Parts: sequence; C-alpha cells; structure tokens
Amino acid sequence: VLQQQGRYSDAANHWGALIAWDDSRAPWWAGLAMTLEAQGNQPSAVRAYRPAASLPGLSAELADYVRQRLQALQAG
Repeated sequence: VLQQQGRYSDAANHWGALIAWDDSRAPWWAGLAMTLEAQGNQPSAVRAYRPAASLPGLSAELADYVRQRLQALQAG
C-alpha cells in the first residue's frame, strides 16, 4: 500500500524491517526490489531481486517478473 501511494522511502523501510526479521521470504525481497527500482535505485534493486529470484515462495507470475527485471537491470 505504501508503494502504491508513492511513499517509497516508507515502503523500503517496511520491507527492510521485515527482511531483517526473516530474510528467507522471497516475496519480501521482491517487494523491496520493486520499491527500490521505483525510487530509481537500480544497483540496490538488483541486490534485492537476486534473493527474490533464488528463494522459494513466489507465484509463477511473480517469479517470471522478478527474473525479467533482474535480467533487464543487469543488462544495463
């Protein structure tokens, strides 16, 4: 909801707190990555998309999106 409202900093803080509590949740990493990308922070988004892509727990659709964004950001 925070991200949808354009409150990217608050959203990033929220995702970061969740990940600090449990860093094994791929959807949380994906949320952080999308928030960071929306802020224009591509290097940090790539670092967040990597665990999102490698951990279990994403729907097939979200996993495809994460892989596509990771490839696009790494390509430049």
